Amino acid sequence: ASTTIEMTEDRYLSAVFAVNSYQINVTVTPTDAAVIQGAGIYPYSETATLSVSSLGDGYQFGSWSGGISGNSDRLTFSVNQDTNITANFEIINYELNVTVISGGTVTGSGLIPYGNLAQISASASDGYTFSGWNGSGVTDPNSSSTTVSMTEARNLTASFTLNTYALNISTTGQGSVIGAGTYSHDDLATISAVPSTGFSFLNWEGNGISDIQSATTTVSMTEDRNLTAIFGTNSYSLLVSAGNGGTVTGSGTFSHGSEASVEAIPATGYSFVSWFGHNVDSVNAPQTTVSMTQDISLSAIFEIDQFTLSPITTTGGTISGSGTYAYGTMVNINAIPESGYLFVRWEGFDITDPNSSSTTILMNQNQQITAVFEAKPLEEKSLILTSSPNIAGTTSGSGSYPMGFSVAISATPSTGYAFSHWSGGNFDDPNSSSTEMIIHSDSNATAHFSPLTFALEINASLGGSGTGSGTYDFGTEVSISAIPENGYHFKSWHGAGIDNPLLETVSILMDQDLNISLSFEVNQYTLSLSTNNSGGIVEGGGTFTHGSTASIRALPSDGYKFLGWSGANLESNTEKAILLSMDMNYELTANFETLMVTSISGINDLGSNWYSSDWLGYFHFTNENWCYHLEIGWLYIVPIDDDSLWTWSPQLGWLWLSSVAFGDGLAWSREDGDWLYFSFAPLGSSRIYHYQNQVWTSFDPNEAVSLEESLF
Repeated sequence: ASTTIEMTEDRYLSAVFAVNSYQINVTVTPTDAAVIQGAGIYPYSETATLSVSSLGDGYQFGSWSGGISGNSDRLTFSVNQDTNITANFEIINYELNVTVISGGTVTGSGLIPYGNLAQISASASDGYTFSGWNGSGVTDPNSSSTTVSMTEARNLTASFTLNTYALNISTTGQGSVIGAGTYSHDDLATISAVPSTGFSFLNWEGNGISDIQSATTTVSMTEDRNLTAIFGTNSYSLLVSAGNGGTVTGSGTFSHGSEASVEAIPATGYSFVSWFGHNVDSVNAPQTTVSMTQDISLSAIFEIDQFTLSPITTTGGTISGSGTYAYGTMVNINAIPESGYLFVRWEGFDITDPNSSSTTILMNQNQQITAVFEAKPLEEKSLILTSSPNIAGTTSGSGSYPMGFSVAISATPSTGYAFSHWSGGNFDDPNSSSTEMIIHSDSNATAHFSPLTFALEINASLGGSGTGSGTYDFGTEVSISAIPENGYHFKSWHGAGIDNPLLETVSILMDQDLNISLSFEVNQYTLSLSTNNSGGIVEGGGTFTHGSTASIRALPSDGYKFLGWSGANLESNTEKAILLSMDMNYELTANFETLMVTSISGINDLGSNWYSSDWLGYFHFTNENWCYHLEIGWLYIVPIDDDSLWTWSPQLGWLWLSSVAFGDGLAWSREDGDWLYFSFAPLGSSRIYHYQNQVWTSFDPNEAVSLEESLF
């Protein structure tokens, strides 16, 4: 710009200037983050503009640094020197939002750099199973622990399903069971064991049972359950007793349906007549069987053999004592000579004194007897001795004697009698059984006897009394009776002389002092419970002692209402649980009816199957199970007997709604295991607050949900 010029003439010179040019250099950090346009050579004071022409995936502009700085992705400046500028880019951090509606917890939410594989995991709550991830970019949507490719912001939701478990029930012994099926986690499944005839429920075997000794109980469904109802064969007592005249065998304990053998063995002189009691195969056979379907008391009835005493008529007199007599009876027989005859002897068997006109004969078979008479000498007088009553005793001394002869006479009482006195002659001592009398003419003297008296004492056990105690003459037939108290029944007589110990009223022959006892048992009553339909179950049936208190309950199933009891005097009783004093057998029925959603409280019929409730709101009733609710959508309804509802929503699963809670917008969610709060708003902007994980979710009652989505 400075130089010399040689002045040899006039000179005209011009200085020529050129505009300076400057280099603008741009460096990209990281180098692959973007392409920048605008770098190059610019004349002095010219305006340069740098901008991002293309941006690499996952990057965003950060700042300009170097000769010129700035924060906008477009940089404009005036060029006045060479300048080196750096375009700074940074990797984008995308938001990963991992949520769960109910049934478990999740991890993995945060800001994740572009391109990273973010780790996410889902942990199921007790009773739930992870079912999948909803959202894009998940490496394995079916794995509870997986990764998600962070190439954009992600919203992921973990889905859990409430576990269902199989309840299998088997039996040991004969009976049936109710309650097997599939249940959700934490359900209390009701199970019942019903024994067949002749069997009794003993206990349950398996885990999770509330009361293993109760035929109807519940089981907690927290896993698959395999239960067994144990039934045992009933055992019954067979009490075999013998009436007077024999013995028996066969008493014992026997299983239901078995055939017990019994035998009646008559004593000598007795014959078996029949069996008295229940379920005897052949009542007239001494050896038979008894069908054991209950406790049985059985008595063998015997009767004493009867034999005939037949006199054979001969000349010279008559015979007294003929007739029919029981085996072993000592029968008084008298030979009474006619005028002019004398008794000589007896002919026959088992006669005590064949030479005495008044003697006895043993009746152990049919007997024929003959009295032999002969003509009396004319110079002698006859003495005929008789007994009064004839059966009461015998005499000795009858015969033919000379005039003035003193004859020794005696009277022997039969069993059960005592000698009283003599009559009809001149006796040394008419009050002595052995005395003498002087014969002055043909004479007839009588020995008088009186019956002995015996005491009968009746002793009763607890539960009743007996009639018939007292003092009785020998040979009296006394009727004795058992009188049970209220709540007891007669069991049996014990003691000698009882023909049938199982009859409440029997007759006994007073031939000795007798001490008779009788026993009573407290009544046992059966309480049979049933239902009019499948709308519920009943508890409390069984066998009870008189005066005890039975506690019975009617438990309606979901969707049913208990109406009341029927049977006995309970027609007006509508209490589900009652105490019953057992004073008789009862057959009671618990009556249930189907509940309808239209039977809830505060209901108003708006017409055309539309209803409103002061706590449930507006809904359209389509049939007995489904309705459309204006704020929740379609609901499957199972009414409960306490003015509450179990409802199934295709979007929300099972919900419990009550007049108290839902009036405040609250519903219990089985899936959450906690409360939901509904914030209803128009145009699909309603929201639900989940107390379980403290999150809000949007809710549109009209959102289309497939059946598969709603169930799984």
